[in-house]
Amino acid sequence: MTENKIRCHPLAPARWGDLETVFGPNGANSGCWCMWFRRPRKEWQQARSKGNRAAFKKLVDEEAPLGVLAYVDGAPAGWCAVAPREDYTTLVGSRLFPPTGEAKLWAITCLFIHRDYRRSGLSRPLIDAAVAYARKKGARTVEAYPVIAHGRANPARGFHGFAEMFREAGFEEIDRPSATRARMHVRFR
Repeated sequence: MTENKIRCHPLAPARWGDLETVFGPNGANSGCWCMWFRRPRKEWQQARSKGNRAAFKKLVDEEAPLGVLAYVDGAPAGWCAVAPREDYTTLVGSRLFPPTGEAKLWAITCLFIHRDYRRSGLSRPLIDAAVAYARKKGARTVEAYPVIAHGRANPARGFHGFAEMFREAGFEEIDRPSATRARMHVRFR
């Protein structure tokens, strides 16, 4: 994507339409609307696409820290969710990634690229922008939970990102609670 101009901006109410463009009519992945980590599973399933959309829109309107949007040549192209870890209900009680007790810990939970921009190298600028945004908001550490790709990676799991892209962005592996998932951190001094 070196020939294209990439810009990333925090999600704000005025950018809601751009997020809808990136997510498309299905609300990203199966009506998720980036609420998968924010709601208990049962509540997420009961809400379905419209309920998840409304809940996420409310957070946007409240100007909660939610993540960053990427634009390619001015067109909305990608999304990276990043927020304080305690904002993610499913992470608070996660057995796979239990809380570490670190102060000012933020989490990257999702990367979503509009289908027209996939496999174009947009994930790395999104990760970098998410880390910069979290740092500006006071994070001391940013955590991610990427997939460990053994051979060809399953694109359906790609919304977590892949370990190699986080490693290239300066993240270090903290632990590997399963054969296919890692916990990675980047810390600020």
